[in-house]
Amino acid sequence: MVGSDYDLMREQILDAHDVRYAILLGQELRPMSTLPDADDAAALAAAYNDMLCERWLARDPRLLGAILVATQDPQGAAREIRRTGARREMVEVLLSDGAPMPHGRRYYDPIHQACAEVGLPVAIHTGSEGPSPVGWGSYPIEHRQARPMGYMAHLASMVFEGLWERFPTLQVVFIEGGDCIRRACRRPWLRWLPTYLWRLDSDWRGLRRFREWVGYGPKTLQRILRLQRLLLLAEGGAGALGDLAVAAGYADQAHMTREVGALAGITPRLLVAAGGATLGMSDLFKTGPRAPG
Repeated sequence: MVGSDYDLMREQILDAHDVRYAILLGQELRPMSTLPDADDAAALAAAYNDMLCERWLARDPRLLGAILVATQDPQGAAREIRRTGARREMVEVLLSDGAPMPHGRRYYDPIHQACAEVGLPVAIHTGSEGPSPVGWGSYPIEHRQARPMGYMAHLASMVFEGLWERFPTLQVVFIEGGDCIRRACRRPWLRWLPTYLWRLDSDWRGLRRFREWVGYGPKTLQRILRLQRLLLLAEGGAGALGDLAVAAGYADQAHMTREVGALAGITPRLLVAAGGATLGMSDLFKTGPRAPG
């Protein structure tokens, strides 16, 4: 198998397809977070991370890695992130879609805090899910169609639990979760997002409790997070504004110009010239929780 031998991977994948970077996920070990022995799971995660760096990532600068952690012990997982996250070739922390509780819960705060400290995104990958809301299907394809529902639950938890209020610089990546329609859409993972955000806003208008944590609706939060990504890209050195717009997630440069003007009161060119994230999100938004009463 290509993934079991470096020389085979280099020949048939990296060189053959002119791959610039490849992230090795080690996703078959993600179920370690379901093991009953938390210490055993933590030892397995640390051993895997060391093996990945020494036997794979050290051999080719194109290979990057995802840190595996045992979520049974969030404090221990945070220590592993700080230990391994200092390595240049480690670029994200991998968690499973299947989990005992949604990823926005405060139970996971030590993990989120460690990721924010070392500057690595939380990457959630499909897998380890239990049954769908209506129980077990008869065939694997039924199970695959239900995967986006896990991502929806995690995203709602992150938004309504105030995850980005506690960790405003934390980045979250959803891997796959829309692969069943890959050929039908250029960005398959986005196919369900517009209607999902509409439903979030619709429910928020009725419930209103969201304002107690954030002060604005979920759709506005999505716009702010997109602007925050623009700030981070600008800090790293921007190219053409059109390319920057696409990289940040805007439809085009005109869309970016309207959004930046509405949220920040300046043009994208001035934002880039100011150094992007050096402005600080607090200079643009009141992102803290509202005072009680």
